[in-house]
Amino acid sequence: MATKLRREIDGHDLCLLLFLTAIIITVKTLIAETMHIVHLEEREEGFLGYNERITWYSSFLPDETSLIYSYQNAITGFAARVSEEEIQEMQGADGFLQAYPDAVVQLQTTYSPQFLGLDPLKNGGLWQKSGQGEGIIIGALDGGLWPESPSFHDNGIPAPPARWKGFCQNGTKFIPSKCNNKGTNASSTEYGNSARDSYGHGTHTSSTAAGNNVIDANFLGVANGTAR
Repeated sequence: MATKLRREIDGHDLCLLLFLTAIIITVKTLIAETMHIVHLEEREEGFLGYNERITWYSSFLPDETSLIYSYQNAITGFAARVSEEEIQEMQGADGFLQAYPDAVVQLQTTYSPQFLGLDPLKNGGLWQKSGQGEGIIIGALDGGLWPESPSFHDNGIPAPPARWKGFCQNGTKFIPSKCNNKGTNASSTEYGNSARDSYGHGTHTSSTAAGNNVIDANFLGVANGTAR
């Protein structure tokens, strides 16, 4: 009877030991592996398709299941949960550039001008000291411009400096006369294309960088205020 009881206890102890070991291994794995964005060189030969790209990305990893997300537009690379040892192994592989640890970034502000010290109402502020950007030429490489936007009206704006050699290019739904002292240049890098902004992104970024103050601006009837 004692022998049988001892065997049952030993069996329970063994199960408990295996269970605790599995937990320890899992915890150690979770601690050791962290999310990283791995930046790779663009292959000169390119890719035949999505599957070939994923196969190449996975070749940098010990396990394909570690791959979380693949990138192909802004950068060539992927996001994966990897350990420091695995990152060190990647560094010796052809095509590897850098691995960046993923991190949560806290929002610093919802009002960029004030955050940057560009409050137009503050006496002696950076915005006033810089002459409110007068005479500065900003080049925007983006999706074009919507010149009719009030952000780009040139009321009270003098002609650009004599050193400026920009020009306005004729294109689909865009004629040179649309340019003014505010938007002094508009051209496309592709033959037959147009500087007309069809998606709104180029207009958004350009007006953020150098747009006029637009009173009673809103988005679809909400968030009324002054756009700066």
